[in-house]
Amino acid sequence: MASKSQFFQSFNLNIHYEIFSQELTKTPIICIHGFLDHGGTFGPLVPTLAKEHPVVLLDRRGYGDSDHIPHGRYHFTAHLLDIANLIKELEAECVILMGHSMGGLIALLYAGTYPDQIEKLIVLESFGIKDETKESPERIRSWIAAQQRDPEEPKVYESIEVALKRLKAVHKNVPADILKAWGLRGLKELDDGQVRFKADPKHKGREPIVFREDIVRVHAQKIACPTLVARGTESVVKEFPSWVDEIPNVKKAEMPGGHMCHLEHPDLLINILKDFLALG
Repeated sequence: MASKSQFFQSFNLNIHYEIFSQELTKTPIICIHGFLDHGGTFGPLVPTLAKEHPVVLLDRRGYGDSDHIPHGRYHFTAHLLDIANLIKELEAECVILMGHSMGGLIALLYAGTYPDQIEKLIVLESFGIKDETKESPERIRSWIAAQQRDPEEPKVYESIEVALKRLKAVHKNVPADILKAWGLRGLKELDDGQVRFKADPKHKGREPIVFREDIVRVHAQKIACPTLVARGTESVVKEFPSWVDEIPNVKKAEMPGGHMCHLEHPDLLINILKDFLALG
């Protein structure tokens, strides 16, 4: 399916996105990926979604083909700024947000901050927030120590095949064809023929300021649009967290698979999305 690869400016960074079916007039679907991932993680869903909606696969800052920050850390709120600037770039009055894992939390916080901009919200496997308030001094010390060290260099693999083998070892249940397309989209070939994953290693550092569940709960209460929250039945998190019930108009869904259920069983997720989005 034809697409356009484009960039927009956000806080002096070039942020990359790929847009499918740009000419369609229905509400755009912005897809927000999770930790150490990239926009291509939603690739298996595009052929169905893009029949009726423009679909935007965003590479969050420091991922995919988007710029890395030169130093410091990736603030969680900066991702919300990028979403706001992307919506402005698209000249969209309202959008549908779909996020996986950390991307789902970004989508949820944005929907609670700007409820009038969101037509529908889809949150996939975005759980596992822990109350780590008591660890705050240790986290801040750890972050300061990390900033004082030389930055971590990205791991280099001798070939594409070796890198994909590593990816398969971590994601054993993702079908081979999907894993290959997803993996290739996230790899960068170096001048010497070796490869590395595009994600900035600075993302691996822990946030120095604790991200609390009560913040998610307040934003959940402010969401005004129909919301779908989905989880894999083999996920590490065995039940929906209580904040999900704080969303005024929420539908819960379960499907086979683990944390990457959208890649493990995309056809099953597509059926859930067809119903929620009223696709033909």
